[in-house]
Amino acid sequence: MAKRKSVTPVLILSGYLGSGKTTTLNAILSLPEYREKRIALIINEFGNVSIDSKLVNAESSDLFELNKGSVFCICTKTDFLSILQTISDKDDYDMVIIEATGIADPRDLEGLLNIKEMEQHFTIQAMICIIDAMNFLKVVAFLRTLQNQVKYADALVINKVDSVTKIQLAKLKKVLQEINPNAR
Repeated sequence: MAKRKSVTPVLILSGYLGSGKTTTLNAILSLPEYREKRIALIINEFGNVSIDSKLVNAESSDLFELNKGSVFCICTKTDFLSILQTISDKDDYDMVIIEATGIADPRDLEGLLNIKEMEQHFTIQAMICIIDAMNFLKVVAFLRTLQNQVKYADALVINKVDSVTKIQLAKLKKVLQEINPNAR
């Protein structure tokens, strides 16, 4: 019987609708250090029709679609755990990258991966939230989900900075710092 390799790291990309998650994912996958890795991609869409998975450059990666709800929601828990089980059974991935739907609230993710059967196979390496510099400040006060995406992130990537002024960018950074002072 072959010995099981170490726990597989999981990278999670969150960010509100249109923030640039798929573009960021493609940029990550194009980096030399990721091109050589065996990556399982989980693309999460809220609706029944998958759009983002068609836009991902997943040449050397296996792509799994999780539709009809947020990856962090109980409504997709069975499907999500089934995908993780498939990935675990294959046991040849260097990492898992999850692109969450734009309306995903990450509060429950730790609970999903802390299920006894999963915690021995996967660990969250980082949660990165992509921030839309143009629209974030317009909607953050009204969307608890967006606030939680920032609050639970390990790192924040501010996207579309070329579309805002330096003053707007400074205000955005201040708000992000208030929501999550520990994120890089």
